[in-house]
Amino acid sequence: MQLRDFYFKDKAVVGTHMAIPLPDGSDSGEWLNVMLPAADEVEQANRAFFAAYQAVIKELEPLKESGDQVSYAIQVNDACARLNDEMALEIVNGWSFIDAETGEAEPFTKEAFATLLSQYKGLGNMVAAFMATLRESQKEK
Repeated sequence: MQLRDFYFKDKAVVGTHMAIPLPDGSDSGEWLNVMLPAADEVEQANRAFFAAYQAVIKELEPLKESGDQVSYAIQVNDACARLNDEMALEIVNGWSFIDAETGEAEPFTKEAFATLLSQYKGLGNMVAAFMATLRESQKEK
């Protein structure tokens, strides 16, 4: 083996493909490139997520204590979806989209991905679930 075979953080940034399903759940044939859990960017995004999540829970504590469990659950769910979108912006670094007019690869930018996240409700949650699956598979090894 070579020294470079042990550069796991470099490989983690390269990442892996996550299929993007159509709204009906079928395969679109498109994918997002998601960094692996060992990447520093993923660790930083996870820390930011959990800090923000704890802040939301603290902020919503009075609502929870008021007994309005439905409003509390809705607001926590909405916050989690927003935080998952924010995390996805940090850990996704590519995609498979091709410009139909030019046949060239559609450039990946955070701005373009943010637009996709805003247009495809739940995509950030899918990225978070994919990341959780990656973490679990690493624990099993």
